[in-house]
Formats: sequence, structure tokens, C-alpha cells
Amino acid sequence: PAYSVAPGLSGVEGARQAGLAPEVASALAAQGFAAVAGSADTLYGAYEAITGPRFVSVDALTYTLDRLCAHVLGDVEERFLAAELNGLVRALFDTSMRMYEGCEGTVKDAALANLAYLAVAARLLGADVDVPSELAGAVEEELSLIAGMAGTSPSPLFAYAQDYGRYAPPGRYRDGGTLEGYFQAMTWLGCTGFYPRPGNGPADVTAGRGMARQVLLLVGALH
Repeated sequence: PAYSVAPGLSGVEGARQAGLAPEVASALAAQGFAAVAGSADTLYGAYEAITGPRFVSVDALTYTLDRLCAHVLGDVEERFLAAELNGLVRALFDTSMRMYEGCEGTVKDAALANLAYLAVAARLLGADVDVPSELAGAVEEELSLIAGMAGTSPSPLFAYAQDYGRYAPPGRYRDGGTLEGYFQAMTWLGCTGFYPRPGNGPADVTAGRGMARQVLLLVGALH
């Protein structure tokens, strides 16, 4: 049933013990809620800092679920998925190397570009792979831009600009080790596009055909 709150919160259990500032108490009485700035780093910390009665709302439950999901995901990524991705990238790299050594012309060029593309992911994951000298410098430039995480810049390996700021690891990925490299490798593999027609100019058409060949070879290597 509907209810009303007295201006002084006289009918609210525990209001005196909560030690609310007058303006907060007035807002609480008028609106049914009040928000104040806090200094705790976590929701748990905010609850623990309360010395009086605590009203535990649904935010504590959703926060707990969010933290639990993040912990489980981080554990799975660190213990299993990073190694799985490393193995996949290495297998694709080795297969692409055999393609590179066994083909000619524009197909060989596409296979070479794939080696550079996969080498970036492998290096981010901490694997040491040998890149053909033709693109070794471009791979190092790409890795330097990823490490710099400094906004939009032309990609040394692709015919378009990339936002390198997205390689900055958030939260738990900032461990300086396995998870950081895993995050950056997943970002590289997930956000780098292969466009059949990146533009309308002759150079764009040529670049698009090259990327289309890369995709076909990558799918072939995957299978």
C-alpha cells in the first residue's frame, strides 16, 4: 500500500543512527532516495564503511554477480583460452607458411600478408615466430603502435587507419603479462577488417582483392 515519509524521517527505522546530513535527509524524505558522493573503491567497501544500519538493495546483488562473472571469465581466459588462442595462431601461422612456400604471384603475396598478420597476434601472445624479411619491419611497426596505444594512425600492414587506443587493456587485463597480451591479440584478431572494396580508386580495388585473397587463404588454413 501507498505510504508517506515524514519530513524529519521520524517514522523511518534507523534514520537517527544513520547520521544523515540535513540536506540528505530532506532529499530522502521528499524523493524516497538520495545520492551522495563516496570515497570507496568498490560497492563492498561502501557498505563496509557504514557504521549504522545498512539497507542492502539489489545493486549489491547485481554487483556481486558482475564481479563473479568477471572473476570466472578471467580465470578461464588465463588458464585455458590464452593457451588455446596461442595454439590456434601458431597452427595458422605454420599452415600459412606452407602456403607461402608453395604458391606464386598474387596468391603468394596474400600468404605473405597473412604471415605478417598472424605474426602480430603471435608476438602479442608471447610466441616467437620467424617473419619473412619482406614484412618484418612492418610487423615491428605494427607492434610498436599497439604498444603505444595512442589513438588513430595508418596501419603499416593494412591499407587503412586503425584506432590504436582500443588496445589499452581495461581493468583486470592490465596485468603486464598473459591477460594483457591475450586482450591485445584478441583485439587485433577481432577488430582488424579485411575489406573486399575499401574504396573506389584503382589502388583500393587492388588492395581489396589482396585482402579477399587473404581471407580465402585464412579460411583454408583454418580448415
